[in-house]
Amino acid sequence: FGGGFATGRVFALKPTDGTPVWKTSEEIARMTGVHSGNTSELHEQIGYSSPLVLGNRVYVGIADHCDNPIQNGKVKSINVDTGAVDAGFAYQSTSDRGGGVWTFVAGGLGNALVLTTGNVKNGTASEPAVNHGLSMVRLDPVNGAVNGKIQRVPYVNDGDPDWSAG
Repeated sequence: FGGGFATGRVFALKPTDGTPVWKTSEEIARMTGVHSGNTSELHEQIGYSSPLVLGNRVYVGIADHCDNPIQNGKVKSINVDTGAVDAGFAYQSTSDRGGGVWTFVAGGLGNALVLTTGNVKNGTASEPAVNHGLSMVRLDPVNGAVNGKIQRVPYVNDGDPDWSAG
């Protein structure tokens, strides 16, 4: 905790006694303030997404805390041996705000990651140029590139600020 606000990190623990092996090299999710509607503050959290261990990586989804304001959904990739965040892996749900990863990241079948995302419209004035909100998204597990998606709720019908595709 710093300044009264939380930071989100992932920890690896020894299964035999629960002692820490590592914690992520950097914050995975950040909460920098609690002023309603302040778009310069972050309200990210990892509380909705259980980490997925797949191969030599741990994947975790990032959503927002209380849509206040809505945050950009992300997935982070972490080295399972060291806790280092993989800078070569990048996924964000939009080019602006929204699309929180509210469910776990699934993976393994067909060398892909699959996740579902939340709403976008509540946090943006117009549809972002990149919009993977309210979708089931398939990602490349190496670099986070979107290899496919099903977006059953188009932006014009995105009216519920707390709904997730999952």
